[in-house]
Amino acid sequence: MLDFLKVVSAARSNTSKLVELGTRGLGDEASDQRAEAVDQVSFLSPLGLLVMPKVQSTLRALAARVGGPVEAVALALWDKAVAHDPAPENGETRLWAAAWPKVCVRLLDGLIEIRVGAPTGTVKLAPDGTGYMDKSVARVDDTTANGTITFACATAGSGVAITGTYTDAFGVTTPLAGTIAIAGAVTGSGGLTMPITGKITSGSPRVKA
Repeated sequence: MLDFLKVVSAARSNTSKLVELGTRGLGDEASDQRAEAVDQVSFLSPLGLLVMPKVQSTLRALAARVGGPVEAVALALWDKAVAHDPAPENGETRLWAAAWPKVCVRLLDGLIEIRVGAPTGTVKLAPDGTGYMDKSVARVDDTTANGTITFACATAGSGVAITGTYTDAFGVTTPLAGTIAIAGAVTGSGGLTMPITGKITSGSPRVKA
């Protein structure tokens, strides 16, 4: 027999490795204590998919009563208060977080879209993989840190030499080869710093941000 149950708790079982639910028979929303208790209800999610639901008063389960030591198994869960945004397009397939539908992976014609929900959300690629550094992925036309070139003359006068130094983005300085002799008069000592700007000119055609 199939039945609709209200979910009041959820935890992963160390024995069955499944998510087990504490449920109550439907009735007065404020009377869980007086409703029928059906506990240790295993949620049979599709093979290869683990969902830990966020328990709140609007969470429901479609359960099959099986009898014996296991009273029921949950075949499906849904939350009446959770709505998709944006609404799925015709033919779209979507994998979304159980309580946060704005956090999702959308599969559409010619497009795989990953949404992180909040503006501060992030997509992390293989955080448990070898070599993962938790660094931002650069995009074409993003700026780069290239360092600066500094030209300096030590004294004023005629025929003085100007030296150059390159300072990279990590603060390491490298003298430029040779000096430049200025035949005309230099009226004062000092220097000129030229920042080097640039942009990334290539990137992955498959991963975009």
